[in-house]
Amino acid sequence: MSLAPMTRIAIVTPKTLRDELLNLLQKVEAVEITDLIETDLLPPETETAEEISQRIQQLTGDLKKVQSTIRFLRETFRPKQSIIDQFASTRLPVPETLYYEVANDPKSVIDLCSRVQDLERQWSELNKLKAHCEQELESLKPWLNLDVPLKDVGETAYCQIKLGVFKIQVYPDLVLEAQEELVDCPIHLEVINETSQEVYVFVIYQKDKASQVSTLLSKYGFSEVVLPEDYGSIHEAYQDTVQKLESIQKQMEKIHQQLAEWNESAAQVYSLSDILRSEIQKAEAAQKFGYTGHAVVVNGWCRADRYADLKKAVEEAIPVCVVEAREPAEDEVPPVDFDNPKLVKPYEIITTTAGIPKQGSPDPTPALAPFFFAFFGIALGDAGYGIILTILAIWLMKRTRAVGDGKNFLKVLIMGGVSTFAFGVVTGSWFGDLLPIGPIWFNPVDDPIRMLIVALVLGLLHLYVGLGVTFVHNLKNGRVWDAIFDQGLWWVFISGLALMIIGAGKPAQYAAIAGGLGLVLTQGRKEKSLLKKIFKGIASLTGVSDYLSDVLSYSRLLALGLATSVIGVVINDVSAMVGDIPIIGIFIVAVILVFGHLFNMLINVVSAYVHTSRLQYVEFFSKCFESGGRLFKPFALRTKMVQIVADREEQFTIDYKGGALKWKLHGGQH
Repeated sequence: MSLAPMTRIAIVTPKTLRDELLNLLQKVEAVEITDLIETDLLPPETETAEEISQRIQQLTGDLKKVQSTIRFLRETFRPKQSIIDQFASTRLPVPETLYYEVANDPKSVIDLCSRVQDLERQWSELNKLKAHCEQELESLKPWLNLDVPLKDVGETAYCQIKLGVFKIQVYPDLVLEAQEELVDCPIHLEVINETSQEVYVFVIYQKDKASQVSTLLSKYGFSEVVLPEDYGSIHEAYQDTVQKLESIQKQMEKIHQQLAEWNESAAQVYSLSDILRSEIQKAEAAQKFGYTGHAVVVNGWCRADRYADLKKAVEEAIPVCVVEAREPAEDEVPPVDFDNPKLVKPYEIITTTAGIPKQGSPDPTPALAPFFFAFFGIALGDAGYGIILTILAIWLMKRTRAVGDGKNFLKVLIMGGVSTFAFGVVTGSWFGDLLPIGPIWFNPVDDPIRMLIVALVLGLLHLYVGLGVTFVHNLKNGRVWDAIFDQGLWWVFISGLALMIIGAGKPAQYAAIAGGLGLVLTQGRKEKSLLKKIFKGIASLTGVSDYLSDVLSYSRLLALGLATSVIGVVINDVSAMVGDIPIIGIFIVAVILVFGHLFNMLINVVSAYVHTSRLQYVEFFSKCFESGGRLFKPFALRTKMVQIVADREEQFTIDYKGGALKWKLHGGQH
């Protein structure tokens, strides 16, 4: 239950082999490079520093170009994704040989990205022209019934001709007022087109009456329309705009075809993005090095169990290179790395959600893993739900190609599904009471008191194990009296009180009294004043109320398990009520059972995960967890866009469908 020991290391190599050393360290993934702190070494020389800075600037510019290329195709051509696809890994599987081919010759791919950026600019301009043409067609379409030449719209020698739009509800009032008020002012209104909201009107009147007519038109919200005068008729203008739009669409289709050709090089572009990011990381790491006249010094941290392998790998690959372990400075705090077996490792996500353990403190993950496994199963507690959850989590892990914390989370759900199945078999819960399979032990719905006792006993055991984690850690670090006084006496005191509650008699009373007196005498031992020692010792006994509330908190396991079972039974009863309906009854039953149990399972999976986690964070971690550490992050090749796969294990094809990047996997991946 300890964290992996860390070793402070220093590596010395000739300046000329600096880049070779960086490549090797990135490959072995064993060293976290830190800033130089020795005062007798120098930061990079001015010339070297400028060289590194210029390289970072150049690499960053190239990376932006590549990322812009990827963003353009993703944003413009990506199809709609399902909810599951949105959580899927976006990393493109790439053969190892192809990745390193791009790394050795990136220029051709960078040139390709430049051509794609040209296409992006063309696409943007065409999109603007397309939108303009579509807008113009929309403005011309209502006037297609206009039979007046467009050049005649406007002023003549004696008349003014206008085109405009009125709201349909006010147009009758306008016509009526024009007939009544403008008797001495001839005006002609002709409806060219109308919709449910608007009327498109041709207006002609004498120029010398323009003031009166304009006042009337403005009163009724007249909105003047100006059509292009370069055409003989409205139909010519409309057809010409249609032809422009068709030409634009053909050009955009041509760009689609060009992008389809580019898509054949998608793997190279995605690879280059990660290659450039990796090169930037190398250059930034080089800025942390120390320099003498002819040598480079690298400081860092390495796991103690990997130090020998690292030393051997570096000195064999670069014989003139020296790797030495050294004592860390007083103010240097080692990073934290977990050291857990395969079955326990997924549960590290539970620990890291609360924080990173402080260096020198115990790792609670191995101790919490079996309890999280058991508590999740009790809280969900249905064998049928356990089977579905396990299958669903396995499918999601394959479907989303999950990595890192996402993969660990799904593994926790898989093991939670197994636990749920096991507890459901023991208690006879199969989709509520849908399947007539009896319990191996007992059914919590029929005997909730027994289930409550089981939950409380498990809770007390959980707290004991939490104390045990710190107890063992203190013993390993030579703090024997701390282990006895701060954990051992609490075991004795709490056990005595618990045995007294169940009527164990005098031995329980003696244990409780002995434990209590021991706590009073020892919990203030670090105080200097005798009065403070006594006061703090007596005050420590109030901690028993915390233990009582902690134990009672485990009753939530009963409540969660009963909720799942009872809701499942209700769903079955409701479906049975409609089973006798002729013809459609069987279909209604199927819908209620499928969707009802699916909903019940999903909401209770969330509840089981949240409340089981809470029992770790609040009750368990208060006995054995101290956060404040910094996670160990070795210098390594960390890809964001691609997933490098072995050529012999992986083949893939990239399809271009509807302008979208899609890849299909064949075989396994690592």
